[in-house]
Amino acid sequence: MSETSTLSDHASGPFHETIQPARRLLPAPPNPSHRFLVIKLSSIGDVVMTTPMARELKSAYPGCQVVAAVEEKSQAIPRMNPYVDEVFVFKVREFQKALRRPTAWPHLRRGLIRAAGRLRSYRFEVAFDAQGRFRSSVLAAMSGAPRRIGFSLRREMNWIGLNETVENLPQRRVGGEDLQLLRPLGVTDPDPTLTLLPSHAAESRADALFRDRGVHPARCALLCPATTQDEKHWTEAGWAEIADRLSERLGLTPVFLGGPGDHALVERIAARMTRPVPSLVGEVSLEEAAAAAQAAALVIAVDTGLAHIGNAVGTPVVVLHGPSPYARLREEPHVRAVHHPDACGESPKGYPCPRCACMAKIAPDDVLGAAESLLTHL
Repeated sequence: MSETSTLSDHASGPFHETIQPARRLLPAPPNPSHRFLVIKLSSIGDVVMTTPMARELKSAYPGCQVVAAVEEKSQAIPRMNPYVDEVFVFKVREFQKALRRPTAWPHLRRGLIRAAGRLRSYRFEVAFDAQGRFRSSVLAAMSGAPRRIGFSLRREMNWIGLNETVENLPQRRVGGEDLQLLRPLGVTDPDPTLTLLPSHAAESRADALFRDRGVHPARCALLCPATTQDEKHWTEAGWAEIADRLSERLGLTPVFLGGPGDHALVERIAARMTRPVPSLVGEVSLEEAAAAAQAAALVIAVDTGLAHIGNAVGTPVVVLHGPSPYARLREEPHVRAVHHPDACGESPKGYPCPRCACMAKIAPDDVLGAAESLLTHL
């Protein structure tokens, strides 16, 4: 959606903008029977976890409107959710910059009033705070929804904008946690399957990149070695061995995938390899990365957003875990979690453990074995 400076339209402002989904499986309702807001101001992987909410709301309330509220960095995820009708992007970075400058506070106030005006124009019946933080709770309050539902866990004053809470119970699958917020609406036994559908343009772009590198996507394995948390990284020697052995062991061509900031890591891995490997690192948008994952035969990743995106587009995924929880991944039909038996990710004492070396304990043979088992049984 293009920028606009008119207050009456409310489509964009200093701290917000609205964008349309890339593809729909259901037409946009001209006169919605119900209106829902799903808020998740979080990382890419966490936003992927909320994707079943829109689908289950559409199933329980045919003809309803679902708007997803996210940060800028995650906006591509709800845009690829075919059950979302509109994406409300809260410009967190712009908001934080204005918040740090007292001289900008009048501008801050005007921007927030404008964002609230846009949210209230939807006339939401229910706002779901799936983030559980102060700012997401405030956004729920700004929406004007008479019912504002979040989790009962009290942290960061997350209760300030809520008037209904739900106990966060242990879930068997990764997409099940946020679906608990639908219980007050009588939605029982929802399907926690993650759902993403990249645009046709993203699919065409990914296909062109594969062709340029002489790679048939259906015979490639995407390697995603980077994440924002150091303790979640695997060894560079391990990745190099995986890349060298994938072709002989599984008949798949390895292709590296990641963002612009991942070049140095991939170059260090490549320096340890016996032969060069194609790379899409820094050359694709998040939506194009999803399209590449959708076309690939396999994704091998550390615990990062790309692993969850691979799962959401239905591609087999091997996830390397150590200092983060992995139990729920065992129930995902297209996922295998690889971890050392002594890894701290499921420890009741919390994670990461001091001087965490859980990831270094994972052997390349374990990763290749998990990939082979996954592809054999699907």
